[in-house]
Amino acid sequence: MPIRVRLEFDEIRIHRERKRWNLYFIVVADHPIDQDRRIISIIPNDTMKLSPAQENSYVFDSGPGSEGLFIFSQEMPISRAINAHVYLRHSRQTARSFGAVLAELSDLLKTDAGVDHIIEKNLSGVANVPWISIAKTAIEKLGQILAKIPDRDMGFLSVFERFGNEFEIQTDIDRYKEFTTGEASLVYSWSVEQEVEIPA
Repeated sequence: MPIRVRLEFDEIRIHRERKRWNLYFIVVADHPIDQDRRIISIIPNDTMKLSPAQENSYVFDSGPGSEGLFIFSQEMPISRAINAHVYLRHSRQTARSFGAVLAELSDLLKTDAGVDHIIEKNLSGVANVPWISIAKTAIEKLGQILAKIPDRDMGFLSVFERFGNEFEIQTDIDRYKEFTTGEASLVYSWSVEQEVEIPA
């Protein structure tokens, strides 16, 4: 049976003076089907709102059967490795939606960088969630494009994972990393599971 890998975010921590934060992630990952492309999406649907009472920490709980914020699920690559990066942004708008940021990013890719891209769905293990798909060679332009989105840049980090022997012992492993600015950190988890085949 096919093996699937799943990425979830468990907790975001802000290492600055307590204030109100409107946060969202820009996730860039390997395309699950085409190795010459990369995919980009905005997560979650609405900004994560932190107040001073939350001690600058946001713990995700997206419902039964999930221990965190679902990012994507895909079949295990032949290389047994997945490369993904996470950018953290703070919006000065209290109502900043997934759709608005995705549309802004799509426009910048086309008009400012001349990057051909397409919107693809059903790539992440969840139906109808849109991801922007771009050529692997265009990824070097992404940093300058993201700099033009008028939200505060709080850094990025890599969640690259090579699924080695430790996943044979423990199928769900937590990781902790700080964003490049030092202003925030992320607790995330990779899990490995057998895909259940439903009899015809």
